[in-house]
Amino acid sequence: MKYFQISDKNNHCLSFDLKELLEVLSDHGLEADWIVSDADEELDIMGNSRIEFDQLALTGTRIKGVQLMELAQNTTQVIWGQFTSFLPIFPKRPWVILKAFDSSFWEVATSDSNVINALKGRFEDIKEVPEFWINPV
Repeated sequence: MKYFQISDKNNHCLSFDLKELLEVLSDHGLEADWIVSDADEELDIMGNSRIEFDQLALTGTRIKGVQLMELAQNTTQVIWGQFTSFLPIFPKRPWVILKAFDSSFWEVATSDSNVINALKGRFEDIKEVPEFWINPV
């Protein structure tokens, strides 16, 4: 997997969140199964979907990307959290991992060159890093 750190900002705050990252993943992201977890810190999400996210993290239940997008649309900010996706053809191998780090940046891990190109096309402050800052995969 390749690892990236994304820090696009507007007025010293991140200019994107989970919803925008999911949009970059397009149809595959919506068809994938997702697991929500805490990324080594307490899951911290602001918005109307907070309770649902907390429950998903507690149970480890997989949800479809369509459901994750619905929850993300009712979220104002992910402060800490990890979202791990699995494509139907490889249900045990992570496809894309998204990690929110203290509202400072997001980390993304993937081997999919189409996802990497889409991320680079959408975000300006994106850099490849040797591994995740928190909880390396």
